Amino acid sequence: GISSEQPHGCAELLPAHARPAVVSKQRRSVPRIYLSEVNDLMRARKAGHSIHEAACEWLRSHETRWRPWIPDPTACARGYGLHDEYLGEFTSSRPNATGCKACLPGTYSDSFQDDQGRSYVCTPCPAGTEQPAAGEVVCKNCPVGTFKAVQSSDQCTPCPKGFYQNHTGAQTCKECPQGTTTLLLGAKRGSECVCRAGSIDLSSAESEVAHCAACPDGLTCPDGSTMNLLQSGDQTGSKADQVPGIAAGFFSWPAEPLKVFKCRTARCPGGSPGTCQGGALGPTCAACSDGEYWENGQCSVCQVSLKAFWYCLPILVIALLVAAYYMVETHYLALPSLAECSRMGFEMMLNFVQNIGVLSLVIVPWPEGLKELFEFSEVFVLSLQSYGLNCTSSSDLNQYLVAAGLFLSFAAVAPCLGYLSQWVPCLRRRDLSWSFYRTICTIGKIYQSLFVTMCSIGLSPFMCYLHPNGLHSMLKYPNMLCGSIEHGIMRMAGVAVLTLSASHFVLCCWACYQAPSWSRKRPDRLTSVGFLILNFRPSSWWYSLIILLRGLFISVGQVIAPDAQGVQLLVMSLIMIVSLSLQLYVLPWKAPLLNLVDAVSTVLFLTLLAVALHLSPVDSQSFLDAFGSIIFFFSLALITSLGCLMMGMLALQRCCRTEGSHIRLLNLGTPFRPADLLMLLDSMCANLMRKHEVERQTLLRKMSSGLSLYDIHAVESALKVLCVDFELLADESVRESRIVGERISRMKRRTLLLHSLSEDGFLRLQTVERLTAESDLDRSQDENFKQAEDSHEVRPKDAAFQDLVRQTFSF
Repeated sequence: GISSEQPHGCAELLPAHARPAVVSKQRRSVPRIYLSEVNDLMRARKAGHSIHEAACEWLRSHETRWRPWIPDPTACARGYGLHDEYLGEFTSSRPNATGCKACLPGTYSDSFQDDQGRSYVCTPCPAGTEQPAAGEVVCKNCPVGTFKAVQSSDQCTPCPKGFYQNHTGAQTCKECPQGTTTLLLGAKRGSECVCRAGSIDLSSAESEVAHCAACPDGLTCPDGSTMNLLQSGDQTGSKADQVPGIAAGFFSWPAEPLKVFKCRTARCPGGSPGTCQGGALGPTCAACSDGEYWENGQCSVCQVSLKAFWYCLPILVIALLVAAYYMVETHYLALPSLAECSRMGFEMMLNFVQNIGVLSLVIVPWPEGLKELFEFSEVFVLSLQSYGLNCTSSSDLNQYLVAAGLFLSFAAVAPCLGYLSQWVPCLRRRDLSWSFYRTICTIGKIYQSLFVTMCSIGLSPFMCYLHPNGLHSMLKYPNMLCGSIEHGIMRMAGVAVLTLSASHFVLCCWACYQAPSWSRKRPDRLTSVGFLILNFRPSSWWYSLIILLRGLFISVGQVIAPDAQGVQLLVMSLIMIVSLSLQLYVLPWKAPLLNLVDAVSTVLFLTLLAVALHLSPVDSQSFLDAFGSIIFFFSLALITSLGCLMMGMLALQRCCRTEGSHIRLLNLGTPFRPADLLMLLDSMCANLMRKHEVERQTLLRKMSSGLSLYDIHAVESALKVLCVDFELLADESVRESRIVGERISRMKRRTLLLHSLSEDGFLRLQTVERLTAESDLDRSQDENFKQAEDSHEVRPKDAAFQDLVRQTFSF
């Protein structure tokens, strides 16, 4: 053999890539040396040549023989590929390669042939294939449920949600049918496509293609929801996260789980179909079974005492009606007493809680504390289910007929009681028999106090809100479906109550129109309308009509938009704002304290409505946005129109010298003329001067007991104006209680003359100049007048000039 040590002088014969430093694991050509060649080498050795010299000589002469014996580092074996060790990466070109290296996972060893022979390169797996192992010569197809879109060394990717692949070697995944998706990645079958969230599978078997339908409002449907899971409601199995359910505040029957009803109370906890809280019944869980009523969050058994109370309630109502007759006040007094103010305060409180009861019918997610208070306030609109009314009858129809019949019975029972009182001897002897006018006042007082509740009861059958299933239910009696026969009967009863309400309002309007005349000519008739005028000032006796209208319109929003809570609250807010504006403008109550309390309570109620608007759902957001835009532009148009109107009136006054139109506009009416005022004062003064002392004392007593506080303030203000501004009384204490306007005695001469100008102003001016010239004034007077003229003040001394000034200003 030949030694591996390179001899001096022979190393340059080897190429650089064939030197011993480079070793390649590849197939080599088998070296073959013939016997004759071995003999030649031995002869050279025997001739005195060294081993190295003999070998070098042989290499020089047989280069074509040994050249193929040197291994090529770029001739890679199977499973290897060309590699550049300097860059540390695989290459596909021999000139760039320094050796071979086993192919990495994700690639395979691909052979090629060139002029230097066969070799291998590491190639990324094509689309649809992968190779998890190293040193392989082929790539495997992507398994089922995966795909690979492009040629790369990456592994196959699982199909995303909403796609599946049931074949191997796929470059893409198949999309699930419209409306379906997959629960996990890498779905392998089309049957793994389930309905998306918000829809439910109505197919009966799992092998069938999913038949998805949109879930109605009130039904929560996650991915993979099916009808079987909804009906079973199993939350413990492997498909617990796929189980659909009824949302809180909704209800559906187990036989028809997709027919969802919307509840108005917290008795619908949601979950499985047919679930109600505390044993409640009905499509909205708003009723209890016979012999039970709702108490403390569950249906409780009716007690005997509770049943007895409701059966004795008609007797109690009759007793309260009799007590109301003898307690009602019929005589009108302008000056309120403490007891009367207390009564009016109680009526304000009753009206306020009735308004709260109407507000409680609006579906608003109130906090828990407020929710209990609103449930209590429902009593004042006769929502008595939670107070044991179910113990007498669990039917919504019977309960509504009882509430409606209560108002209808007052108009029938009170006259009967009045007629029976005429036949009771003890009442006749004590003059306690019912009179006609007082009976009318008693009935009117009851209707006046409960007018908000009466309107709410009458409008209740017309307040129907929409369920997700397309049906409608009454707001006040949610278990009663609108359009049924029972609902038709309730509507007829509601029309009767509304007719009674309208009749009461029309009669009140007629009574308010006749009240001033009756107060002078028929005081006995005035007692029949005491319920209308007793609480208010003599100048605003009609204000009870405003309260009646407010009680009617505050429930209108629930009729016109029963499903839009924002619209209902907005209508209530507008009604209360108009009522507050009129109340502040008129100040109708007898006592200032009552006006203040009424204004504060209305503002607080408006604040509560604002909170409710914030808490209400956004079902009517578009309407509120449009309404806000209308209000914004209407406000700008109103202010702009008012400014243009003022400018136009000013121009008209300057150009045409018109006086009356702008005065009526600014004063919101025609003011009293000063000439007529002077004549009235003159007549009153003359009448007072003719009265004797006894008559004066009588007049004083009438003034002390017959004038209301506001009238006393008005008379006091008027007298102060006459005393201070017009110098009818030289009392300094009175003068200090009011800011004094510019007096005529201190007006400048030019201002005085301009004020005296009218249609014949120039004639009067000439008369003033003539009288001034003809007046026989002494030198001192002339000097005083000269000084006054120089100081631009006029202090006339002669009687003629004073008479002219009085005539000019109608003093």
